[in-house]
Amino acid sequence: MTNNLDYWLKTIKTQDITNFVGGIGRLAMGIQQVQNLGSIWKNANLSDGQKFLQFITNLSFSLPMLGTGFKTVLESLHLLNIENQKTVAKATEVITANGAKAVSFGVVGASAS
Repeated sequence: MTNNLDYWLKTIKTQDITNFVGGIGRLAMGIQQVQNLGSIWKNANLSDGQKFLQFITNLSFSLPMLGTGFKTVLESLHLLNIENQKTVAKATEVITANGAKAVSFGVVGASAS
């Protein structure tokens, strides 16, 4: 059972870390697209209509990407924190159980009389 638990915890953490990195990538791409919004208006080779169309198109891609990126990063951080708490709780349970066994067998905590 411990092997299954270890495998499950590693799998969950790997997925959360992968989601976190993907969220960071989406944030970076969204930020890059938002930065491009200013260069659209500065481009002298485009008419006002073309500038407006490119601005709206760029904005329609960047806002959802930013929103999804933030959401993914925050969810991943939250899940990683929960998994860390579960891991610490399980480790504490195992240590406590093993410590109780050690005391009951006289391995530790035995007083020298």
